[in-house]
Amino acid sequence: VESLSGLLAGSEAAILVDYRSLNVAQMAALRRAVRETNAQLRVVKNTLFRRALAGTEAEPLSECVAGPVGVAFCRDDVGATAKALLEFQKTNEALQIKAAFADGRVYDAAQLVVRSTMPGRKELLGQLAYVLNAPVASLAHRLNEIITKLPRALSEVATSREGQAGWRPSSPPRRVDPRKRKTLQ
Repeated sequence: VESLSGLLAGSEAAILVDYRSLNVAQMAALRRAVRETNAQLRVVKNTLFRRALAGTEAEPLSECVAGPVGVAFCRDDVGATAKALLEFQKTNEALQIKAAFADGRVYDAAQLVVRSTMPGRKELLGQLAYVLNAPVASLAHRLNEIITKLPRALSEVATSREGQAGWRPSSPPRRVDPRKRKTLQ
């Protein structure tokens, strides 16, 4: 009970699954898929899990504990773990998602499907970084554009004056070699 309570306390969410009719190889594949999302899948005894849930904010989840129960304890991203479980469920129909507890409320299987389609934490942080960076990148682009327009404008002025009468380009400045102090052409 203490180990389950510790897992619950250190988890952001808990997802209940019915693993009936999965063989050992399929269970190992399921555990591997869940572990890749920084979560842990544990097969629990119902009475012990109900005792671990007692007195915690996840206690409403105890109503969903019936039959063979596996619990995925999510440490980081609930959506990523839910996606992994749903992907596994596509190839192994014997796996059934029962319910989940996250953000202080209980989700049923349909609500968990919706939650898994939402972008994960990393994707949301990436989108936020893009939105915050866009004005700065736009300003840098505009300033660079101003700097590059000046030489083009001067070049256009020079080519337009070449055709005018009495205008001739100035001779290039003479360079002096500092070692010899002689004028170079």
